[in-house]
Amino acid sequence: SWTCGKIQRLQCVLALDRQALSRSPCCRSFALQEGYFEFACQAGMDLDIIRKFLDVYHVDLANTDGIHLAAGCGHLDVVKLLIEEYGADIEQRDLDEMPPLLNAAENAHTEIVTYLLERGADIEAADSHGAGLVHVAAQSLNVEFIRTLVEEHDLDASATDNKGTTAVHYSAMNGDIPMVRFLVEELNVPFVREARTEAPETRGGSLLMTVAATEYTEMFRWLVDNYGLDPMSKDWKQCSLIFDAARSGKDCMVDFLIREYGLDPTEVDDEGCLPTFDAASQGHFHTIQNLVDNHGVDPHHVDSFGQSILFVAAAM
Repeated sequence: SWTCGKIQRLQCVLALDRQALSRSPCCRSFALQEGYFEFACQAGMDLDIIRKFLDVYHVDLANTDGIHLAAGCGHLDVVKLLIEEYGADIEQRDLDEMPPLLNAAENAHTEIVTYLLERGADIEAADSHGAGLVHVAAQSLNVEFIRTLVEEHDLDASATDNKGTTAVHYSAMNGDIPMVRFLVEELNVPFVREARTEAPETRGGSLLMTVAATEYTEMFRWLVDNYGLDPMSKDWKQCSLIFDAARSGKDCMVDFLIREYGLDPTEVDDEGCLPTFDAASQGHFHTIQNLVDNHGVDPHHVDSFGQSILFVAAAM
């Protein structure tokens, strides 16, 4: 059993004191168990330290997120080491089914993305939701990064995820007006302008629905003013955009929609539910209180099935 504290153990690993570690019968799996190898990759530590984790402690690259963390944090030298000297799988997936290419794209690490593509990384790779390189890059808050991907690597800027959603929605979710403008006006990326008329599993929601579920009120106003989107649109269940805001617990968006566009918080959907029901289904009790106390929503309302928000909350 260990006789030293966690800090001392970390110092042993970082100092690569093999003799100190040998006192433990589990020294060879110690680095992996404690995640110090992944920490070293994430921090971009000296390559000799990372080599010794692999050579001395026999860390199994296939069972760690070392390459993902290095790529996501911009450590090109570590990524090169793991791939070129230790044969790391360039398409290895993390818990979100993201390969290193997408990890690097999250933070606009152009050099790493370029390196991985030159090494044969799949430019069409996507995560478990079908979000690919263009969707991830659209959230990077870096217009020049996505411009480079399109111009130098022929990235399909109009690609969609599993729900038919384009990169415009992803950038709008971050409140990134310059990115939305670039995608729509320079790259001609399409987006769903009106509310969906089918079930959400078969078609992506409108751009306003996406933004209504965030706190980015200025993005919402900008889309309405510049692209003529309809703030009164409803989805396939006749839910107004207040439902999207309430479901996400965004009180500032709820207040904004009511104040700026006159949306009615007491209007029900096709099952007789109020926005408070959607808020209750996600545990956003502060949103329920806001709607009841500040906007006159009836807390005792029941839907078409005779259920109240208490029933919805209890079923969470």
